[in-house]
Amino acid sequence: MFEPLEGVHDRLCIVKRRTMTVAVIRTVVITLPMLISDIVTQLLIDDVKLDIVGRFDSRDLIEAELRAISPELVLVGLGLDEPGMTGLSFLAVVPSAKVIAFSSDSRSAYVSQRGASWTRLPDVGPDAITSVIRSIGRDGNI
Repeated sequence: MFEPLEGVHDRLCIVKRRTMTVAVIRTVVITLPMLISDIVTQLLIDDVKLDIVGRFDSRDLIEAELRAISPELVLVGLGLDEPGMTGLSFLAVVPSAKVIAFSSDSRSAYVSQRGASWTRLPDVGPDAITSVIRSIGRDGNI
């Protein structure tokens, strides 16, 4: 049984599961293979729950839907011919969301920072990805 904890602010929802506190993060997945998003979700099962509130197979005309969903985290897959983040301008409609963009070969990942800058993760292993997501659950920031 889940019980909301008092004193929680913003949209980040924290629930208590038996004796363990679990952060629930509203997440949207865009053009990312289901296998990758499922792996990321399963890695976090103990202390963070990704509430997948939207899944898009295309980036065409998704701005209004993203604005309405107002996610806290966006997981996005980059295309084969997409070396940088310039094609992710649609994310401007959710400026408070944190974004993790995965290269098409899943060997690189980039994390959004304040001011629309990006940081390349030196390691795309499970520990690095889950650490970034857990930081959202802890304090809402990356």
